[in-house]
Amino acid sequence: MLILDAARRMEKAYEVDRLVRRKNKKLSELTHLLDVELSLNVGGVQAYFLKDKTLVVPGTNEVSEWTRFNLNTRAKTAQAFARGTGASGTKWHRGFLTHAETVYNFVRVLSPKFLIGHSLGAASVQIVGASLGKPTVAFASPRTKVGSAVFPGEGWVININRTDDTVCHVPPGGTGFRHLGSQSWMAPPSLNVGGDHKMHNYIDLLEDKDASKRVPSHWPRRRA
Repeated sequence: MLILDAARRMEKAYEVDRLVRRKNKKLSELTHLLDVELSLNVGGVQAYFLKDKTLVVPGTNEVSEWTRFNLNTRAKTAQAFARGTGASGTKWHRGFLTHAETVYNFVRVLSPKFLIGHSLGAASVQIVGASLGKPTVAFASPRTKVGSAVFPGEGWVININRTDDTVCHVPPGGTGFRHLGSQSWMAPPSLNVGGDHKMHNYIDLLEDKDASKRVPSHWPRRRA
């Protein structure tokens, strides 16, 4: 899949969510945006499974999600970020693991072909995509995994981050957390630290050839 197409799908997921929540639209009325087969909305976790077997996982839609899943952008110490142990014995950021377990239980029987996430959703798809061994693009990704040991399947995951996006640096360096999978960083011409986290900010840079020159055009990467 083109990474820019993945980004546009992610942005459309937010538009669908807005129309469903605020305008009481039905998913069947929004197929021009996303052709959704099944949706998840449980305990602050939202996801859309499309008819082409792509899973799209939005980020935080409710204020309560920031505390429920411990996406704390101001904490500085390792103790501020609770850790949890997954089924494989791997240690993760506990809030992100909780979110990912809900998504995993929803999608594992559906056999997704591709996963896309943003922000809290990006944290979740890092874990779910690697666990399923499926191509995964995570935009505006927090750090999810504890320790440097390679997790089976993480080669399927790519994180697309902006250097000026605070969420991409959470939990901060020195706390023992890291991104799962490979990373591609984009640097905007002028920094707006903490302010350029939304998907349209990412799409703007992906459409800028200079800013996105280190980002592969497709994922998985095309073979030469």
